[in-house]
Amino acid sequence: MNYELLSKLAMQESERLKSENLLLIKKNVILEQEIKNLKEFCTIIEKEKNAYKERAIQFKNENETLKSDKTKLANEIQKLEYQLEYLNNKLFEENEKKREESREKNSILDSLTKNQSKNLDFNKDEKINQQKTKPTSFEFYS
Repeated sequence: MNYELLSKLAMQESERLKSENLLLIKKNVILEQEIKNLKEFCTIIEKEKNAYKERAIQFKNENETLKSDKTKLANEIQKLEYQLEYLNNKLFEENEKKREESREKNSILDSLTKNQSKNLDFNKDEKINQQKTKPTSFEFYS
């Protein structure tokens, strides 16, 4: 009877161990699948990390390019401002010259006009004097 009982116990133990073994095999398969999934996830994360690093480098390069462009544009603006100031000064000088020439012309015209009016006045006075000094009597010769 001991043998039978021991045999029965051994059989039960064997069944229990087989069940446990099957459970452990299933757990092992599940864990292996989970490990595989985690490795794939790590690979994906690593790719994203590299993509973000690349994008960060692109942003840095783009930022440097934009800074360079900004500096170039600032220099160009400064050159254009200097050129604009120069042209404004030149235009102002030309306008001043034109005004001065116009003043001179007006001055000359005024002086000519005054001289002409003096001459006209003088001529009028002379004509009036001549008329006054003309003999008023006529002698007739027969």
